[in-house]
Amino acid sequence: MKLSTIDKKSFLIGMVLGDGYLKRGKNAVHYNIVCTHNPEQYDYLIWKMEILKQNLTKNYWVGTKKSRLAGKAIHKGNVGKEYLMYYATLGTHPLCTQIYKEMYIDGTKKVTKSILNQLTPIGLAVWYMDDGSLSYRKNPNGSIKSRNVTLHIQGFDYESQLNIVEYFKETWGIETRLHKTRDKYKLWMNTPNSIKFLKIVAPYVNEVPCMRYKIDLKYQKKSVELLDQKVNLSN
Repeated sequence: MKLSTIDKKSFLIGMVLGDGYLKRGKNAVHYNIVCTHNPEQYDYLIWKMEILKQNLTKNYWVGTKKSRLAGKAIHKGNVGKEYLMYYATLGTHPLCTQIYKEMYIDGTKKVTKSILNQLTPIGLAVWYMDDGSLSYRKNPNGSIKSRNVTLHIQGFDYESQLNIVEYFKETWGIETRLHKTRDKYKLWMNTPNSIKFLKIVAPYVNEVPCMRYKIDLKYQKKSVELLDQKVNLSN
């Protein structure tokens, strides 16, 4: 997939907002990007790196490591457990350095309006596939009551989180709110706004089979236009 100049930067920003991080080697001039996924998301990891290979640099490396979950992923059932993870590292590139200078203030990742305004649909899709989820609230009879997209933004400071809320409203007309869980905030969308968001990202999510569950609305009696035609991935 060949990307425009704008989409190249958006793609990387989406990764940094999600599971990716930027680093620079001791003697390196520029930064590179590293991302880590579990084995079930290996194909998605390779999808990202192949796109970067086609558009930025021909070099990337994939390896495995055992890792303990940290931060937002920790709960009582997995404290201290080790998991096999795949990680990928892209070769250094000036665009990674540019994004680092724009996003990191005193070594801390900040989400400014300037950064958010550089996101295009493909960058939103990468952010969602990295750090988003689609959940279902059920009625007592087991039928689905609502479908809700959540972006897991707990790792950002409160100012960054407010910037994200305002960005979605001002840029995409999507109403969101901060939902507090374990003293941290997630970004939550009701059903109409979740569908509006999924219509933006679905064309890219649909390209990654292991990520298609994130656009499965599970409607049984109707279909919703997420792609070029009406689809119901549950049927």
